[in-house]
Amino acid sequence: MGGPDIFLIIISAMVVGECLFVLLLAANNYVDRRVRGALVTLILALTLFSICEPLSALVPTKRAIFDFFVYVPFLLIGPAFWAYVVRLTEADGTKQAHFSPGHALPFVIGVMLFCAFLFVPPEQQAIFSEDAYAKPTSFLLFILFTILLLLLVGLGLLFWYAFQCIKCLRAYRKRLRDEFADIKGRQLFWLECLGILLLGYWLFLVVGSAVNGSEAFVYGTESGTLLWDGLHAGIHLVMVSILCICGLRQKPAFANEPGAPSTPAKYEKSALTPDMAKEIAMRIENLMVTKQIYLDPILTLRTLARSVGAPPNHVSQTLNETLGTSFFDYVNGWRVKHCLPAIQSGDAPIMTVAYDAGFNSRSAFYNAFKRVVGRNPNEYRRKVSGVEPMTLILSD
Repeated sequence: MGGPDIFLIIISAMVVGECLFVLLLAANNYVDRRVRGALVTLILALTLFSICEPLSALVPTKRAIFDFFVYVPFLLIGPAFWAYVVRLTEADGTKQAHFSPGHALPFVIGVMLFCAFLFVPPEQQAIFSEDAYAKPTSFLLFILFTILLLLLVGLGLLFWYAFQCIKCLRAYRKRLRDEFADIKGRQLFWLECLGILLLGYWLFLVVGSAVNGSEAFVYGTESGTLLWDGLHAGIHLVMVSILCICGLRQKPAFANEPGAPSTPAKYEKSALTPDMAKEIAMRIENLMVTKQIYLDPILTLRTLARSVGAPPNHVSQTLNETLGTSFFDYVNGWRVKHCLPAIQSGDAPIMTVAYDAGFNSRSAFYNAFKRVVGRNPNEYRRKVSGVEPMTLILSD
């Protein structure tokens, strides 16, 4: 067993340790039940995919079996990632993204092919991973042809899953602005980055496999082997680590609130009439003026709907179609207007004013302020205080 093999075993042991840690937390209900199955399946598939190479180094007599088995969890990674995105972004009562057990069909076929491969005689199995000549049987040729066809289908599906995940995440972020006044920690940019890393990794595998025997890659040398296997192991560790660190903390944004009705994603079947929308708009404006409900830092669409006395989908439709804005922009617009007198007076720090108005982060406040006023809070305070830089005064 050489240095590269020991390196792989160490990295894979770390991946297995992270996987076992997640399984332990899931078994003790520390993982949100809505995403538990998809998250555990994804981490488990990535772990199984990453340990085949070191296992073949530890048990060289079974190398052909491990070389074949590595393709089985590969067929599960795409569907598991898609299922995780769906479970994490789905809104209560909506069907904007559908996941069914049929997505796991390639994986099931892969498992059946692997089980069939186990019954192939050892001298025939060696054909799968060695250059030694042996005449394959018709049964073995059928298995190898089917797994190759399955892998080609799997690669195509990965691009489909990547497109669907990006589409789903973008639609999800749009819904966030219709439901929440504070979207910090809910935008799932880390998940999109992980999806890009995952897709890039498969492209890396395809290109790398095509050149790993060439002189340019120097795969035949010990340093070339270490580079190739080290990249594999390192990417596996990074992907599983991201899922463990971010996935365990991430909760689905659209969770049922007690007594709150579900919110449909579209308004096609809405019974809201123009007169009803105008009435709801008047109630919303009255709440903002008299009760300053926007000062609540955790205000959501459903909280506003309960205060207005209307279904959440009617309130959302009123904001979007009658008032021409999203819930996020509407509430933060009121918060910015609330901040203006205090910023003009200059008596309190800007962020103190922002937090008092209901903002939960500096970035959210600055973005909302610039959208409403046209400049950032510091520039606005200097302007209204008459202390803008001399260069600006002279230019007038």
